[in-house]
Amino acid sequence: MFQFQNSALSNEPVQLPDLEKNDFLKLVKSIKANFNVAQIHYLDMEVDPNPTDEFGYKVMGLKSKKKDVEMKSYQVSSFINNEQIQDMGALHGLHLPNMLKGVLEKEDRMGAQKTIMEKMLELGEKSRKSRITGIWKFILDKFKWDFGTKIKGKSEDQKSKFIVSKIISDVHYIGGKTRRGPGNFAVCSPGISRYIMDHPSFCYTANHETRITIPSGDINQIGILGGNLMVFVDPNMRWNDMTVLIGRKTDDSSPGIYLIEYKRELVEYKDMNPGTLTYGNKIIINSRRAIEDIGDSASDYYLTEKFRWPKKIFWKLYI
Repeated sequence: MFQFQNSALSNEPVQLPDLEKNDFLKLVKSIKANFNVAQIHYLDMEVDPNPTDEFGYKVMGLKSKKKDVEMKSYQVSSFINNEQIQDMGALHGLHLPNMLKGVLEKEDRMGAQKTIMEKMLELGEKSRKSRITGIWKFILDKFKWDFGTKIKGKSEDQKSKFIVSKIISDVHYIGGKTRRGPGNFAVCSPGISRYIMDHPSFCYTANHETRITIPSGDINQIGILGGNLMVFVDPNMRWNDMTVLIGRKTDDSSPGIYLIEYKRELVEYKDMNPGTLTYGNKIIINSRRAIEDIGDSASDYYLTEKFRWPKKIFWKLYI
């Protein structure tokens, strides 16, 4: 984390380094922009609808494309009065403004993670619904009924194996769609993660041992499934959310989600709280960045799996 130095207050902004990249932010392609508008070059896969080879088969190839993106403004701020600064310094020896700057920096990073997760889920849902065919597609389009994937198995061990088998199947589905390799990460809720952790092929990371401990609020990796599938838990999801996101990390020049950062600035100055009419320090972190899905086939790199528990037949409820 960036170390803030004790300094005199100034209205002049202080340039901050780019977002600290945890394991989740490393799943997207990070680019440093020199201007407020950036141009992204990438390779996208295209299929020629007209047979062009001697056997009459469709031809697949890569095409170089580009996309212009414009940065958006993000801001986190806080206010601390002079009494709080003096009391914390005198009683506990703490420099409250520096502590608050660290908290705001973490909030800025968590905001970027949340936006990226929303983008991934949106693309994953698009990919999942494209797989629905036949009568199920008619029901979804006509009545908006989405049944999802029913979990099979009576014991906890059977449920764990079923959930993991579906995730592994989706991992290879992504590999077949993208032609760049199978999916290599999954994001789930704290509740569904316990079934993944119960699977024999799951290996815990050193920081989490055999329990979920995510006090920071970041989307953190808890382990690896099957030797190469990174498993993340999103603490912002409901505990019993049955949605699992499977995806592939965005490589160089490939479609996917891109994090383009322009600049981050810290401003600290004396101000008055209009609610309490007290003077103190106003601390603001301003960020200019863009989080965009790049490529017409970007949704092929993500897939959601909506699990659901089987419902008992109504007459069995009274037995």
